[in-house]
Amino acid sequence: MKNNLYILFILTIFLGCSKTDESLPDPVLPTVSSGVTDDTNFIFTGEMYVNKYDAAGTSLSNYQLTNIVSKLIGTNPDYSLVAIINGASLKGETTNIIEVNIPNKFFNNLSVAGTGIFISGVYDGKYANDSLYYTVAYTDIENNNLLLSYRGKLSSSY
Repeated sequence: MKNNLYILFILTIFLGCSKTDESLPDPVLPTVSSGVTDDTNFIFTGEMYVNKYDAAGTSLSNYQLTNIVSKLIGTNPDYSLVAIINGASLKGETTNIIEVNIPNKFFNNLSVAGTGIFISGVYDGKYANDSLYYTVAYTDIENNNLLLSYRGKLSSSY
């Protein structure tokens, strides 16, 4: 009988020690959000069509610039539109940026000035899925009027 009690005692200790712990883990403190969201960057690569006129409206030249990168940076619907184009070749600034609001795929900012080629704003802009189109009316430092029409496809985003 003593042996049976001894075996029962050992068995009870063994089963008590090998029991899996099903208790709840310590609670994790929630991360507090500051409410600031990171901007999204949409990168487009495409062509800029340039139509150049003199101050009297006479056509001087037209040509196409290839592999022009444009970016939309921000959060919907408020973005900054950035054109990476050598403004020196257009007799203008090399920094080209304007704030645009794109609530329903279409945008125009005729009354809002930017820098570089966007100094007079943008009109006839469209952002749809993987495509970006916009037109800029620009006057260079020699008072030539340029109509710049961009068409690009989404090449990356982050």
